[in-house]
Amino acid sequence: MDWERPEGKARLATLLRDKTASPGSDFRNAPLAKAELESAQLAKVDFTGADLSGARLWKADLTEAVLDGANCVLAQALAMKFTKGSARGSNWSRSQLRLAVLMEARFDDSNLDHVILEEAVIERATFISARLSGAFLAKVKATGADFTKASLAGAHLQQGTYLGAKFAGASLKGALAARARFKGADFTGAGCDGLDLRAAEFDGAAPAGAITG
Repeated sequence: MDWERPEGKARLATLLRDKTASPGSDFRNAPLAKAELESAQLAKVDFTGADLSGARLWKADLTEAVLDGANCVLAQALAMKFTKGSARGSNWSRSQLRLAVLMEARFDDSNLDHVILEEAVIERATFISARLSGAFLAKVKATGADFTKASLAGAHLQQGTYLGAKFAGASLKGALAARARFKGADFTGAGCDGLDLRAAEFDGAAPAGAITG
């Protein structure tokens, strides 16, 4: 779709006016920077490669939507629903995703540096090789989440629930995880120098380099 042609412009105008699109709708590479899509119904819509930087997606329903390679920098997506969605290789740096429901979503190879995920539900979501440096994940529900080889340096993980989560090969240098729950979590090969695990729950001995006292 050529979004500069009349047909493309008309489709974008309709989307912004109605804040809804049928499942399977194709908005690949759509220019939607700063789009107002609060409470939009966009389940199973394809936004591959779209520019959603600065978009307002508060309480939007993007269940099973595709945002692979999308630019979502500074997106405002408070309480967004993205269950089983795919956002591989996307950029969510400095976005607001507090209270978002991202169960079983895929963010592999994505940039989520300094993203706010406070109290989000990310159970069984995957962040394999993703960047989450300085991310704020306090009080998240992350049972079964996969952070294999992810960069979580300086991230805020306090009071989160990470039961059975995978951190194999991840970087957690200087991350703050006081009072978090890590029962059954896998830290095999993870870099944990300075990881603050004071009052946290975990199995066996603390990962090498972590602070527990």
